Amino acid sequence: MIETLIITVAFCLGWRIITDNRNLLYFVRKPFEDIENQIEMNEALYEKLKSPIIKNRIKVLKTKLYFAKPFVLCITCFGSLWGAAVYVALNGIDINHIPNLIINSIAASFIQTYIWIKFEKLKHDF
Repeated sequence: MIETLIITVAFCLGWRIITDNRNLLYFVRKPFEDIENQIEMNEALYEKLKSPIIKNRIKVLKTKLYFAKPFVLCITCFGSLWGAAVYVALNGIDINHIPNLIINSIAASFIQTYIWIKFEKLKHDF
């Protein structure tokens, strides 16, 4: 269980770093980075105009954000998608593995978020 957790955290942190700004797979992350800003701008515009087209655009943007967070945007959310994928790749899937899969995903989320915050602080200190 500990080995799987370490590999999960390492994979998620590696995925976050490699998709970070100015890194190899940034092109995967780039289309989704500004979605939150677009949602805020469209919500402000909707308040003024009350257009159903703008409301529909907000709905589409929120759906994109919902799927993008665990895939490429949110280090904490990575534990849900990537944590489960790594666990299944290493241990297989069986009904008896589900509690361990859940524990692995939650623990990985906490650990990788803590490490990422420390990494970002260290990166900005230099």
